[in-house]
Amino acid sequence: MLLIYVILYMNIQKLDLNLLVVFDAVYRERHVSRAAERMGMSQPTMSNALSRLRRMLGDPLFIKSRNGVIPTAYADAMAPKIAEAIGLIKEGLKASAFDPATEKRSYTLALSDIAEASVLPEITRLSRTEAPYISFKTEPLTRTAMEQGLANGQIDLAIGYLLETGSLAYQQTLFQTRYVCLHRRNHPLIGKRMTKKAFLNAEHAVAGPDYTGHSTVANTMSKLNLSRGVSINASRFLALPFIAAETDCIALVPETLARKMKSGLDLVSQSAPIDLPPIDVRMFWHERSHQDPANAWLREMVRRAFSKAKLD
Repeated sequence: MLLIYVILYMNIQKLDLNLLVVFDAVYRERHVSRAAERMGMSQPTMSNALSRLRRMLGDPLFIKSRNGVIPTAYADAMAPKIAEAIGLIKEGLKASAFDPATEKRSYTLALSDIAEASVLPEITRLSRTEAPYISFKTEPLTRTAMEQGLANGQIDLAIGYLLETGSLAYQQTLFQTRYVCLHRRNHPLIGKRMTKKAFLNAEHAVAGPDYTGHSTVANTMSKLNLSRGVSINASRFLALPFIAAETDCIALVPETLARKMKSGLDLVSQSAPIDLPPIDVRMFWHERSHQDPANAWLREMVRRAFSKAKLD
């Protein structure tokens, strides 16, 4: 209580907290020179620091004795609280330990719908073997998630196909795939091979907001002076195989999605008849999390999950 009283009645902004470390060293050593040596300071510098603290607190703090110094009653009352405060500060400055076997926490991942469906089960399965108490929450991969969620810590990791990544300093490619055309079997316009003419004449179902990398399809076609008839613009890619299975629409989708969906829906996948850029799926994290052991563990978990899911 005495230390609290002192702080309440003095101008804390004028207090050099290093002086409290000096006080603690002298109190423990009971000797100014030994305390100075312990802190790597000269004896005059240590004495000057003590003088400043004495003036601030209005107490001599230490009295000279034959073998060094002895604390005043005021110093005895302060010492335990100061030692406790210094200990708390030291603990607070340490990097937090992370043990996946005992950690209880929830990670928030910003995922594309394809990543959520295809790799999240593998991430969960892998985590159960070494981090049984960890859970996952997902958020849609939006511009806000990329620009704000990672920066303020509400999102731990973002995964998807993005071109514009703002000010994010850290990213890593997880796998690369390509676009293929999905269509129903016995499509009236398409034979054994997808021709450019059939591709351009067919109805199309598309998906993906403009900020994702999937906007490259429209941009590439525009540069080639090609146009397609878009009949359906869905909000998520996972809807496209179902649409293609029930209509005459064709859908340009990542090959990883086509492989997973075509057999169950009796769909046919063919190479696109125009040259399209590859799809680079990456994970993104913020500089604030780069050195965090918990985030580093998560990134390694995601890398392994994508490798085991055999998406490339």
